[in-house]
Amino acid sequence: MHPLLLLTAASFLALLFGIAANLLARSREPTALERDAGHGIAGLKRLVEAGSWRLALPALLITGGLLGVMVFGALALAVVFGQTATGVLMLLVALVAIAKIARDYARA
Repeated sequence: MHPLLLLTAASFLALLFGIAANLLARSREPTALERDAGHGIAGLKRLVEAGSWRLALPALLITGGLLGVMVFGALALAVVFGQTATGVLMLLVALVAIAKIARDYARA
């Protein structure tokens, strides 16, 4: 099996673990830090800066998993399956998403 396919599958597993952790986190009462942090990239940045990795981990796993599936899936499509044009376009979409997340993180 090609390594890009394994990386895509590993990213998908990270995404699934993030979703499961997010469901478990929502089953309990939110802490004061979670309420004060807010939502979106700004809230995630506040949680990370406060050192509350347990609260930030589900969102980080979901974001990293989705970006990994997008990037490694696009590369696998271009390299393994020979769909170069489609893979490059998908990779461009993933890079735009990464740039927007980085811009929002810098603004927060």
